[in-house]
Amino acid sequence: MVKFKSKKGLNYFLFTLLLWFGSLSAVYLAIVIIFFHLDFRMFIQQLFQPHLKQIIVPGNDFSTIWRMILTDYDIALLALMGIILLIKQKKWQFFFPALWLVTALGILLKWQPIWDHYYLLISIPICWLAAISFSQFFADIRRNKKIQKTNKSKKADIFLRWITAVLIIVTIARLPLKCYRTAQNIGIGGRGRATPGEYAVVNLLWEHKKHAHWIFTDRPIFAFCADILIIPELLIISEKRNFATPEAQNYCINKLQKYKPELILLNDLKYFGPKVLSYIEENYTNIYQDKIPPSGWHSEICINYNRLFASVRKAIRNKQFSHPATDFTNIKLYLRKDIAGSL
Repeated sequence: MVKFKSKKGLNYFLFTLLLWFGSLSAVYLAIVIIFFHLDFRMFIQQLFQPHLKQIIVPGNDFSTIWRMILTDYDIALLALMGIILLIKQKKWQFFFPALWLVTALGILLKWQPIWDHYYLLISIPICWLAAISFSQFFADIRRNKKIQKTNKSKKADIFLRWITAVLIIVTIARLPLKCYRTAQNIGIGGRGRATPGEYAVVNLLWEHKKHAHWIFTDRPIFAFCADILIIPELLIISEKRNFATPEAQNYCINKLQKYKPELILLNDLKYFGPKVLSYIEENYTNIYQDKIPPSGWHSEICINYNRLFASVRKAIRNKQFSHPATDFTNIKLYLRKDIAGSL
């Protein structure tokens, strides 16, 4: 059982806890107000209900998180030192990030599927605890404590302090490597260029942007690059939230009839049932079709679009274009028939 030295310590702990949850609630409330216009039903449908479904996706288990923890082993070890420090000094009022970490690890060990972005549930408390270890190390140096070598507990303090110092040095030394790897992963430096098909799709979206107010798509990055609004109720399409069941198909068609999007861009047809596909074929004209990589592309396509598109055209002419992906899927771009007929 956690015991506090004084009522003041307990009050401080409760205040800190309430302040944290209050700040978190304020952020979510701001999201509801700004993006959902206080429509809590849509907020629940978009952000909560889809994520409560557990499905089995091969490879998307706890190993996804474990690989990331191993990559950040220096921060993780510093976090472990932070936990040891809190326990040793009995600073229970600062134990919230440790409780967060243990709870998140327990949930993710059972949860399926686990995506890469779930790592935030682990990385935030790990960085928090590492910061506690980091700050306490320099606080001890400033205080310049006198340590008696004959005292066993003080020998343990010296040992922990040396380990912390080594981990801080390793963490700082690895920063350039981490920055380099991050830059490579997002496509900077020549790795992982977008395909001609991807650029062609964005180019077509820009051409038809003057006719379009809404777009319906399962690849929202295209809409983002073309600066076209996505139907809010149909924004999230994934393994967990798709329009394959009869009820979901009716919902999707209802929203398509409500917003009448000028453009529809489909990539993974398994997310859509026959009624949805029939509705699209009846009311829209297919104006483009090609094969592109099934997963998310790299950010460079969105950086200075006109310059990049010109460089891609040049690369295609010089036959220098390449893409690391080998598995491609069909992508189809549709234009509403009444607009297509007037062009």
